[in-house]
Amino acid sequence: MKKHVILVFLMAISMMASAQFVSGNNNRLNRSQSSSQYRGSMSNVDKTQYNNSDVDPSDFSYIGVEYTSSFEVPDMGSYSLCWQIFGMSGWGGEFGIGFNYGLIPSDYAGVQYRLGVVYGLVISDFAMLSTSFGFDGNYHGTGSYVSLEQSSSGNYYPITRSGDPKFDWGLSAKPQLIFKVGGMLLHGGLSINWTEVTSKINVGFVVGIGF
Repeated sequence: MKKHVILVFLMAISMMASAQFVSGNNNRLNRSQSSSQYRGSMSNVDKTQYNNSDVDPSDFSYIGVEYTSSFEVPDMGSYSLCWQIFGMSGWGGEFGIGFNYGLIPSDYAGVQYRLGVVYGLVISDFAMLSTSFGFDGNYHGTGSYVSLEQSSSGNYYPITRSGDPKFDWGLSAKPQLIFKVGGMLLHGGLSINWTEVTSKINVGFVVGIGF
């Protein structure tokens, strides 16, 4: 009788151990599957978050001010109000109106106009490479001259007169980098232009700030 009881007891313990072993294996398998699913899900999230940026060229559109000049005489350039508007595709337009009063002799100073197209390529969430191609107009003075005038008494006296204003035109390209710094957009690059008057290509620089 005792042998039968002991045998039944041992069989019960063996069955309980087997059940515990199977249950443990199932738990470990479930945890492994859950961990794999979590890692796969996080991997997809990471790819979505870091490979598909929400920033596009339109985020670098600005209205601001800029200074353009040549490298030879950097203090004799022009300051202007400028607009650059980019679409989500990267293409857009620009308009600018500039002045050089106070930077060159007043009788040669004038107003500059610029109208063109722009294209931008985002290289990071905070920087974009862009270039513009435009038509430039320059309405400016031509200096002054001295002439002799005759008075009613027949005597001659000198008088200084300003020359007739003149309109010149040209074409230009401005490759530059635009940086986001807080709520500002800083830009700088080259100003490459050709003018109808000189028929030469000149290279200078442009720097500015926009919002």
